[in-house]
Amino acid sequence: MPGTPLAPSPPARLEALKTLFPPERISVTTPDRIAYARDLWPMGQFWARKGEFPHPPDAIVWPETLDEISALLRLANAERFPVIPMGAGSGVCGGTIAMQGGVILDLKRMKRVRELDEASLLVTAEAGIIGQHLEEWLNGRGYTLGHFPSSIYCSSFGGWLATRSAGQLSTKYGKIEDMVMGLEGVLPDGSRFSSKVTPRTAAGPRFDQFFIGSEGTLGVITAGTCRVRPVAEARHFAGYVYPDVSTGLRAIRMLMRAGLDPAAVRLYDEMDTTMTMTALGLDVSGCLLILVFEDVQALIDAKTSLADRICREQEGCQPMGPGPGE
Repeated sequence: MPGTPLAPSPPARLEALKTLFPPERISVTTPDRIAYARDLWPMGQFWARKGEFPHPPDAIVWPETLDEISALLRLANAERFPVIPMGAGSGVCGGTIAMQGGVILDLKRMKRVRELDEASLLVTAEAGIIGQHLEEWLNGRGYTLGHFPSSIYCSSFGGWLATRSAGQLSTKYGKIEDMVMGLEGVLPDGSRFSSKVTPRTAAGPRFDQFFIGSEGTLGVITAGTCRVRPVAEARHFAGYVYPDVSTGLRAIRMLMRAGLDPAAVRLYDEMDTTMTMTALGLDVSGCLLILVFEDVQALIDAKTSLADRICREQEGCQPMGPGPGE
C-alpha cells in the first residue's frame, strides 16, 4: 500500500513495558500499530484507504488485572507518555487515535461477568466484554440489559460507559447512564476507585456519573454494575406511514404524553422510508413510524390498542401492520 512508513517505537518505552506485561501481551509490530492507529471515525477510514496512518501508537498492551493498569499509569506519569484506553474500537469520533503517540490500553481481555444479583436485579461485568456477549449471557439466565446500540456486535460494555451510549430500545429501558449503579476503575495517577452500589444517594454528587461519557479522559473504567430486567414476555411491532415528518412527530408526542413507553420509537424521513419500503418490496411514499412494545402480554394488549388509536387519529395515517418493524 502507498503511504509513509511508520516511525519506530521508542526502544526505552518497550523495555519499560516489558517490566509490567508478559511479551505476548505487548506489541510494537507494524500490523498491530496500523490496526490500532484508527477507530471507525470516517477520516481515519479515508486515511487507511490511502495507506496513511499519521497517528500510530508506540505500543499496544492487553492488561488482565487492575494491578497491571495501575502500574502502567504510574509508569506513564513517571515517563510522561500518553495512555489511550480502548474497548472494541467501534467509536466514530476518533476518540482512540494516538494523536501524540503513546500506548493503547486494550481492555478486551478483561471480559468476565463477575456477578448476577437476581434479588436486586443487578449485573456486574468487566469493561472489555463485547455487548452482544453480555446480552446473550443475560438472556441465557432470563434477563436483559435492554441496551441495544447499533454497534452491539462490535462494541464493548466499557465503551458504552465511556461514551454515554444510547440504544435502540432506550425509550423504555433508558440509556446507559440510566442503568449504571456503580463503577470501578483506575485514576490517572494509578490509584483505584470504586463507587458504592446503591439505588441512589443524597450524600453529595455521584462521582461515577463524571466518568460516564468521559471518553477515557478522567481514568480507565474497568467494570460496571448495571440494572437488568427479566426478558419481556411478549413483543409487538407496529408501523404507520404519515405524509410528512411533522405529522409523525405529532403522533410520537401524543404517544409519549399518554405514558405508553414503547421500547422503540423510530421515525424515518421520506428518503429513508422509500429505501426501507423498497427493500420490503412495497411502493409507499411518506414518513414511516415504527413502534415496538415489550412487556407482559396483558399490558401490551392495552398499550398497543391505545397506541393504534392515537396513531390513526393523526392526519393522513396509513397503518402498515407489524411487517416494517419486524
